[in-house]
Formats: sequence, C-alpha cells, structure tokens
Amino acid sequence: MSRPVALFYANVTREDIVFFDELAELSASVPRLTVVHALERPPQDWVGESGRITEDGLRRHLPRQFRRFEYFICGSGAMMDAVETALIDAGVPFRNVSTERLDMV
Repeated sequence: MSRPVALFYANVTREDIVFFDELAELSASVPRLTVVHALERPPQDWVGESGRITEDGLRRHLPRQFRRFEYFICGSGAMMDAVETALIDAGVPFRNVSTERLDMV
C-alpha cells in the first residue's frame, strides 16, 4: 500500500498560487494526495487554511500516523523555521524532517 502524501503550499494570495488548477487535477486523480493551500491574505469566500502553516493546521490535514512519516520542507527561512517547529511540537522526530533553505542572492 502506498503512503499518503500531503502538500502544504503557503502563498500570500490566491493569485500567487502557481499551478493551482494542475494541483487540483492531480489531487483529484491521485487518491493518496492531499493538497492544502494556506493563504496569508485569503479572499472572503476562501475555505482553505489562512495565515501561516501551524501545528493545528498540520494536525487537521495529516493522517493519524503522521509522526512516523518523512517531511520535506522547502522555502524561505522564516516559513521553514515555523513549519519545523510545528512538526517537532506535534511530535515528529527531528530525524524525519529534511529541509532545503532558499535565499535571495
């Protein structure tokens, strides 16, 4: 059996989400894939996550056995620090978290 995959994708606005339609199509065709969008400035009719990716947000969307899975985080330093902290606070072992930090040159 394949493992579930959850993609948490944080952006400022809905218009900032790259490949929104393609990700929706992919998650509809891949049963074990969940795409979770979090917007800093969501529109009035937004039904997804708002603000930063938090421990509570992770717990709402991750499967029950999430503590034993691998996590891959890529993005800005502040976002990655927040997500790493949220995962560790939720009980994910640090060894299960891999990161790739992006900085402007």
